[in-house]
Amino acid sequence: MQIIPAIDLRGGKVVRLIQGDPARETRYGDDPAAMAERWERLGAPRLHLVDLDGALHGSPANQAALAAIFRAIRIPAEVGGGLRDLDAVRAVLDLGAAVAVLGTAAIRDPKFLEAACAAFPTLTSNRSCRRKPLDRHHPQRAGHPCRRHAGLAPG
Repeated sequence: MQIIPAIDLRGGKVVRLIQGDPARETRYGDDPAAMAERWERLGAPRLHLVDLDGALHGSPANQAALAAIFRAIRIPAEVGGGLRDLDAVRAVLDLGAAVAVLGTAAIRDPKFLEAACAAFPTLTSNRSCRRKPLDRHHPQRAGHPCRRHAGLAPG
């Protein structure tokens, strides 16, 4: 088992939403890069970064915080939240993400997932280019390789 710390970003700050409710936010810090450095010092093998503004509003919104994190750390990080078109995927990979996590868009729009796999031929799908039948009501139980997300990572 590998434990991968997550840093959720909202408004450029490190937060956690209680049960995913934007009205119930706990702030853990004002410096996402410092938080990422802390996890790296503690031995994290990689980080999972979530742009909550992007996830909630449909397009990436914390690029400055992500860029600061990538300047501060040497370990790989995956980024998700609001990656619903090829430009958004390209942008997080260009910032330094080792993996672009396609969540909502990969499940709702299989053609987008296929386009992402085709647009980034040097990337391999962590789980989702090899789609299995999707139980749209319970994807986590259907043996669906997305389960929660599709991660595009260097091949």
